[in-house]
Amino acid sequence: MQRILRTSLFPHRVLPESLSDFEVFCANRNAAIHLGVPYRALHDAALETLADRSLAQAPRLAAHQLLRSAVREVCGGDDPLGMARVFAPVLREIFRAGLDAEGMTRVGIPRLHRIAQVALAYRKRLRRRGYVDEAEVLWEAARCGPRRRRILVYGYPRFGEAECAFLDAFAGEGSICLLPYSDHPIFRGNTRHIQVLAEKGWRIEGKRLPPADVGEALALRFLAADHGNASLAGVVAESHADPEAEVRGALAQIKSLVRSGVSLSEIVLTAREVARYGPTVLAVAREYGIPLRAFYTVALRETMVGGWVAEGVILSREGFPFQETYRWFGHPLSRRLFGGGEWRQAREKFPQGQKAWGGLGFDLSPVALPPSESRRAFTAQMRALLLRLREGVKAQAREILALQCLLDELDALGHPAAEPLSRESFVEEFLEALTLLTVEIQPGRGGVAFHAPINLYGMRVPHLFVLGMNEGVFPAPVAEDPLLDFHLRRRIVERMGAGSFEQATEAACRERIGFYALLTTATEGIHLSCVRTSENRPMLPSSHFHDLCLKPRPARWRVAASPEEARAVSILDGTQGEDPVVEIARHAWRVAWDRETAPGYDEYDGIVGEATPPESWVFSATQLIELGQCPFKWFALRRLGLRDREMEEGFSPALRGRLFHRTLELAVEGALSDGEVAPFREAVCARLEGAFCQAEGEVGVPPLPAWAARRREAIEILRRAVSSPDFLLPDAEVVATEREFSGEWLGLVVEGVIDRIDRTPEGYVLIDYKSSASRPLGIKDASGRLAHDLQLPLYRRVFCQEIAPEGGEARAYYFALSRGKAIQPRQETPIEVLTAFVAEVATRLRQGVFPVSPDIDGKACSICPLDRLCRQGPRLRRKGEDAWPTP
Repeated sequence: MQRILRTSLFPHRVLPESLSDFEVFCANRNAAIHLGVPYRALHDAALETLADRSLAQAPRLAAHQLLRSAVREVCGGDDPLGMARVFAPVLREIFRAGLDAEGMTRVGIPRLHRIAQVALAYRKRLRRRGYVDEAEVLWEAARCGPRRRRILVYGYPRFGEAECAFLDAFAGEGSICLLPYSDHPIFRGNTRHIQVLAEKGWRIEGKRLPPADVGEALALRFLAADHGNASLAGVVAESHADPEAEVRGALAQIKSLVRSGVSLSEIVLTAREVARYGPTVLAVAREYGIPLRAFYTVALRETMVGGWVAEGVILSREGFPFQETYRWFGHPLSRRLFGGGEWRQAREKFPQGQKAWGGLGFDLSPVALPPSESRRAFTAQMRALLLRLREGVKAQAREILALQCLLDELDALGHPAAEPLSRESFVEEFLEALTLLTVEIQPGRGGVAFHAPINLYGMRVPHLFVLGMNEGVFPAPVAEDPLLDFHLRRRIVERMGAGSFEQATEAACRERIGFYALLTTATEGIHLSCVRTSENRPMLPSSHFHDLCLKPRPARWRVAASPEEARAVSILDGTQGEDPVVEIARHAWRVAWDRETAPGYDEYDGIVGEATPPESWVFSATQLIELGQCPFKWFALRRLGLRDREMEEGFSPALRGRLFHRTLELAVEGALSDGEVAPFREAVCARLEGAFCQAEGEVGVPPLPAWAARRREAIEILRRAVSSPDFLLPDAEVVATEREFSGEWLGLVVEGVIDRIDRTPEGYVLIDYKSSASRPLGIKDASGRLAHDLQLPLYRRVFCQEIAPEGGEARAYYFALSRGKAIQPRQETPIEVLTAFVAEVATRLRQGVFPVSPDIDGKACSICPLDRLCRQGPRLRRKGEDAWPTP
């Protein structure tokens, strides 16, 4: 009885009448479910053949470790991990093509010689441990001479060279293989394999069948077998604004189908970029109340377990810095496993390092890796930590699988056991493992299925929804490996006279034949959708729409599919109800709408109308400058009391200013106490180091990255500033530092601190330190630009009135610490300008008018933290300058 290769455009319609006489092998689990047989693939049969020869497929992590070892031996270098990432896809292609690595070393192509050496070294390590790489399983099984069986092969849209070789070695008499085929160019690869199998004695049976349902009709149109432009019943092509709108549109139609009586199992959702669409699909399905099961994998590092462990070992490598460690202890798994320590003290003391954290009751020993240890010791410590996690994830299926996967693969990191390893190297390898290993995103059963297209070949489903039909996405663009480009592949095949690499045209055909096979899965309806924009980029419809003679139309308005969408609609239509969320949201929407469209300003733009007696408020120079730059800024910060409650990140300007000011205060006061022992400037410089150390503790500098280097730089900046001639004028004598004052200025009650007061033969000099290098912005002039200085005139007036009334006039200047230069305002601010400004401030407080009115150049906005609150921008120009009451 001959072996039969049965070809047809619709292989699912040429199945044998009875399957009981065959061992059935399917391309995927869904094809097996369609046939009602247990799922087994040709790859599984190949593994059974290898097992009879005491060989096994290398676990993913073990294979990666062995490849890295081979790369280190052949290529050397100090980054074998990175080199292994580069070589891995190249070796997969070589093994899949069935090329002789030994023969490749004699081809005479230098680049190929190095690749072949790595391949040989890698394969040698695999065989030493009884392993076969995943890409060579079928070839190796074919060479082993598998026991022939009567088989049925179904659901494969195309064969590679390895599948074809193993199929011929494995299939016994009476076997049947089903393969899609016609004389269309996309089946060129299948044509070659059909000829090979025919030469090996297979009988070829071709059957031409007319389309029997919407999926088959659309597939024929895709092959240009039907050039008609008539619409097909059950086919929908739509475009949406963005991916979320696309997902909502598809799931809304799925929900409508389910409500009309369609079973969940009769609906399938798919996308070429299934992992990118997955989170949105799951979130919207949950909102709509649609039972949905996603069938794709994610890296362990993207799971809760993997992310938590990864962060823990990174903290160990970095020395447990405060910010990151504080957040890590707030993770649910950390709380379950380690409990809590003194959280308030931690926020006050900014602990850094295992010992400091331990002193506050935070146990870091499970993740605190030693600086160096053997592989066995490192993996043993990680295993102990992972075993403790079992109680923390016992109710979460995906996390249980992720944890078990990591435990199963951990031994690969511990080989060779006695090899010494640094903490940094182990952490790098461990993080790579979390990226390589994968787990199902949503273990379980039931619901609408969300699959990648490759998992649907051979399946039959009434309703198919395809997302992401955009150019550059579906079909995926053809890309070549820079180490094994298409030109090099042709040279290899020509010189060796054997093997077959996938070329650019074949890669494009693979994408097209896959889409063809996807279309044939639908029996009643196909919904194809694309997006017009994605991540703020315009997107084009897929070329497949043109091939199908379809033009996606913009999606129409639809009925709300969830309470959340119904709320969004009711916010705009004014429907009355008892939902408090809608009322709050409607009010917020109305405020935002009025901000953008109303000609005037209201209380949400600072026109509150609540009087504040000016004489009851104590102003600082900073507050007055805020009022002079943008009244709303003062209102939000001072009247509403808004603050950024989060801890400072990094060496912020505010932290830098406090630290510099306190350091100079301590150093100058210390130098003054020395008297005539040393020159004043030298005495200040000598005390900077100790003053900076004391200021660090008083100011509360948190643990910062590379602080040792930044600390040296900061002290050097201060040393250069003190050494500058402008720091201390000739014949000047320091009489006070950080001198507090309070008094009256043009009718306002003011207070503040003068950084330093010097006495010279010409009179007093007031110095205000600035940690930045630029001139202070000041307040607005009549044109709306920040041109008038306020701080120095205020300091001089109050000094003469309250501090040294007998001393006459005083001079003042800013001193830029980072430049070591004195900075004077561009021009002296006339007293008439300041008097008018104070009168305006008093009127604003009495009337409660604090509009969003920044300077016309937006300089004040560049350093303002309230941009999300005030929403300054084009809307202010639309309202006009006269939109608010003038004080």
